[in-house]
Amino acid sequence: AVAAYPNLAQRARVAMLSIWGQQKQTGALDLIASELNSSAPGIRPAALHALASVGSMKGFAALVDVAKNGNDEERAFALNAVKQMAGNLGTTGDKQAAGLAFVQFYGLTDEEALKNDALRGIAQNPVPQAYDVAKEALSNADLKPAATEALAAVASALVSNNENDKAVEAAKILKDSGAPIETLVKVAASLGDAA
Repeated sequence: AVAAYPNLAQRARVAMLSIWGQQKQTGALDLIASELNSSAPGIRPAALHALASVGSMKGFAALVDVAKNGNDEERAFALNAVKQMAGNLGTTGDKQAAGLAFVQFYGLTDEEALKNDALRGIAQNPVPQAYDVAKEALSNADLKPAATEALAAVASALVSNNENDKAVEAAKILKDSGAPIETLVKVAASLGDAA
């Protein structure tokens, strides 16, 4: 089907993209992603929906690109797809990939509700790479509760990654920001010999 695809009529190509999305055909992902560059009517939206439906990390970068550079409608759709994919990764147990996806998601939006969603995702799937995001979010009063939980979880991830100095720095930032005592106790426990 992939080999025959370029010779199909436009309507058939749109239908094929839809089918690949429904069937979660990871083998067609490269072709689906390449169709995001198509100017033929109906092809780009079909490719975008198929990419989101497949939900593979292999197509994640293409979705992020649309979330940054697409038109308003495409950006909103791609942003939702990125959020959904990040959440799915967390529930399937790939915490590392989920954490990285939530870090990307945080950077794609200016909406505080979505940023809070991203921070909650980071708290559930902490990765060392989320340190700067969580630290920066602490300065926004509307994001502070979620950022506190995220930074506390990231401190533990930093210890696991042997980045003890940064983990201790995160603990100090949390203390200075007025984090709840329960959070500080949890962070101190996660630091272990690092502190």
